[in-house]
Parts: sequence; structure tokens; C-alpha cells
Amino acid sequence: MASPFLAQYLLVQPGRAAGVRIPEVRYEELRAAGAEGRYVPDWLADAARVAWGTGGGPDPGFPADQGGASGPAIT
Repeated sequence: MASPFLAQYLLVQPGRAAGVRIPEVRYEELRAAGAEGRYVPDWLADAARVAWGTGGGPDPGFPADQGGASGPAIT
């Protein structure tokens, strides 16, 4: 889940305390992908893998609307 929060943009995963800060341009990229039914970008899976140790994170093969507060920052 990507969300604006206190003048920042974060990726969060339900049930996890850690999040990933992302720049506004990355947040807007995700927002646009969801609104337009495009696929999620590869960097999102990489961020999930680094932040939460997921086995690939959200699958870049799914459209953004169907993809499966402290932490690293994505630039």
C-alpha cells in the first residue's frame, strides 16, 4: 500500500511495523498506474523484497490494482 503521510510518501504492508519512504514522483507513478490499470513498476517488488524480505513482493506481472514508517528510502 502506498500513501501520503505527514508530508512524506510511504509504502506500508499490513501487519508490519516498518515502511519504506518513497519520493513524490514514485508515489505519483504508483497512483497513475493504479488509475490507468497499468502494471506495477519493477522497483516496487525490489523495495518490498528489501523492506520486508518478501519472496518477490507485489508481482510486477499483475496490474497495479491487483498486486499482491521507518525504513529504507527509495530514490
